[in-house]
Amino acid sequence: MGSAIARPRSHEGRLSLWRGTPRTRHEHVDGQIFAMAGATKTHGTIALNISVALRAQLRGTLAAPGWADMKVNVAIAHSYYYPDVVATCADEDLRLDPPQSLSPPQN
Repeated sequence: MGSAIARPRSHEGRLSLWRGTPRTRHEHVDGQIFAMAGATKTHGTIALNISVALRAQLRGTLAAPGWADMKVNVAIAHSYYYPDVVATCADEDLRLDPPQSLSPPQN
């Protein structure tokens, strides 16, 4: 992760800044905003291979894979991430027109 580019703000303030800069992706970690660096070709190939293997494993289940363009809300950590690969079983994430970020796990 790089250096923080902004001081901590409210949740809505961080999301508003995030929406205002669509060309640069940012991860939000407990009130700090970090610009993300681009990936290498090797990194992309590895992530793709893991995604394909995960999708094959999830076939026939209620879970679905996600990829680097899906923002994940980790509510307990007050953070949003763009993981390379993710899986979800949350009903709201599996709708045809899901929200822009995947939901945190519910206990």
